[in-house]
Amino acid sequence: MLCRRCCYLVPLNIGCLIISGLFLSYHVGEVVTHTSDIIFLKEVAQYTWAPILIGPLYTASIISSMLLIYGACKQRKGFVLVWVIMHVPIFLVYLIMTICDGVLGNPPPVVIAIQVFIVVVLFYSIFIVLSYYQYLKMATHDTEEYEY
Repeated sequence: MLCRRCCYLVPLNIGCLIISGLFLSYHVGEVVTHTSDIIFLKEVAQYTWAPILIGPLYTASIISSMLLIYGACKQRKGFVLVWVIMHVPIFLVYLIMTICDGVLGNPPPVVIAIQVFIVVVLFYSIFIVLSYYQYLKMATHDTEEYEY
């Protein structure tokens, strides 16, 4: 198991609920308010294909965050794993877009700080949810061992 608590304070299942709630509200807010105005790659956001690229990422995050809420409440490792599988590619896309935006464009320091903050929070969130998945996997394995 990677870690035992989220932010050294709350249990992993509560941390997963907080993470899924934050991601759900963030991505729903992004879809509702800023579909064509994204913080990553401002020069690209004016093209019509940008929402086509970002839209599925937000939709996948919304669906997987709802599944994470269910998985954390009911202690279902499959639903927790769906969130991890969906957010690792999202993390990689955000990381690549942050690097490209820093190299290709010359964004203001505030934009760079926001992008780096989003990437770091996403990485930590994946770390916490993966820890909870490993905890559920070990708990399931232990109960299967002693059922005989």
